[in-house]
Amino acid sequence: MSSLKELVAIRIERAFRFFPSTVPRSISWQYILSVFFLKCVSDIWEESNLKRGRITDSNLDPEGTNALSGHFEMPPEANFYGLFEDSKNPYNHIRIAKALRSLELANLDELGDVFRGIDFDSYLIGNQEKRDEIARYLLCEFGGLELKLSRELLERIDIFGVIYRLLKSENIIGTLGTKFADDMPQEVATLIAHLMDPKTGDEVCDPACGPGSLLKTCGSYIQHHYGSNQYKLFGQEVDHATWIIAKMNMFIHAGASQVEWGDTIREPKFINNNVKKLKTFDVVVANPPFSNDWGVEFARGDIFCRFHRGVPPRTKGVTYAFISHMVEIMKPESGRMAVVIPLGILFRSATEGDIRRKLIEENLIDSVIALPPKLFSGVSSQVAILLLRKTKNDTNIFFIDASHNFEVGKHQSVLKDKYVNNIIDLYNKRENVSNFSYLATLSEITTNKFNLNFSLYLNSFAIDENVIDDEDKLSLSELYNERNILKDDFEKIESHIEMSINELKERLGM
Repeated sequence: MSSLKELVAIRIERAFRFFPSTVPRSISWQYILSVFFLKCVSDIWEESNLKRGRITDSNLDPEGTNALSGHFEMPPEANFYGLFEDSKNPYNHIRIAKALRSLELANLDELGDVFRGIDFDSYLIGNQEKRDEIARYLLCEFGGLELKLSRELLERIDIFGVIYRLLKSENIIGTLGTKFADDMPQEVATLIAHLMDPKTGDEVCDPACGPGSLLKTCGSYIQHHYGSNQYKLFGQEVDHATWIIAKMNMFIHAGASQVEWGDTIREPKFINNNVKKLKTFDVVVANPPFSNDWGVEFARGDIFCRFHRGVPPRTKGVTYAFISHMVEIMKPESGRMAVVIPLGILFRSATEGDIRRKLIEENLIDSVIALPPKLFSGVSSQVAILLLRKTKNDTNIFFIDASHNFEVGKHQSVLKDKYVNNIIDLYNKRENVSNFSYLATLSEITTNKFNLNFSLYLNSFAIDENVIDDEDKLSLSELYNERNILKDDFEKIESHIEMSINELKERLGM
């Protein structure tokens, strides 16, 4: 599987170099990815047709027929292999432009506006001869991928997640949706899906969905464990380029989905218009972005009353801002959620402490699972998974310290399947295991003043004091920037006051 990831990455890098130097990568990536997307969609469509040819109508149930249909319409002019066969002829750029437009129009709900910024007939990528040359090159580059990209293969290697991480590593996309713990390993996504146990008929939402990998993992869980495609995935992403990749990622997934572009805190997109309230979901999952510009000014007057437990602070408050949003969009009975968090939110005081106390008093917090350090790419400090439920069987909070359960990889820690299975098994049993798990009572938590620091409940837990928290690093940078802005403002005010004093002295003859 890794060889295909590497092969796609190499071909994308080669395609970048083929574009004129006057076309920045922030533009050319969309052209490259759109042609690769046509290849993926065409392979899935061909795969579906082959399966339909092998299976008779008599042994298909309605759900099975729906799964084989590919969940999309495929206009003949959008088929990659027709374009590839015609690539020796001129006007490839015109044909690709028509292919993208026809595919979008045939699947408007799923692909509306995805190709808006892509115009193969634009002078921005060169004269007509150069446009045709670029289009032909891209068709031949991905047409040379002899391996058929089946849906199962694309899902298993999370190819669009791979492409997202490649583009983000070069700062081409994702500048608005920077994660505190970016690049979630697939084993963590798998762990979250098992902990949430989404079922047939569930609606699953990720309000900070990135390229859609976590959502897709939840959908695949339902398919594999319940044998069903009857569910719907909902996502919202603030970064437009990342949203495009998420839309493509969801399109090749077998389940129904809806992914919206926008800022979840400032402008949540999933609203029940009949009652002007937020839509609720069975399962809510997220790896929230890290940003001090998360919308604190909107929170104070939030029309959806998401922050009635308190408005998180501007600095470091984004995690509790997303938690506050996620709690409000859980369904009253079946609602459950999992969110990746920096450890600091478990024990910080002030407003965050007040919010945490109220969540505990409302019996919403179910479990906390500490993950190994250096598990997420680019993040040296530890993170955890916080789990909440609208309905619980008791008032306890279950702590699992999985911070020691990892193997050392080349660049980061690795959470092997055996460790994932151990966590899932222990979570389901909710049993005390020495140096690994502890079921804390509400009385104990109240005695500890609602502090959920692992070290209060598990003696084995310890944070490496030599590692500076990545959240603190980012916050420190923000504070330096804010101080410089305030210093500039102060100097301007001083200058203005000085001018006013001099003008007044002149009028008074002083």
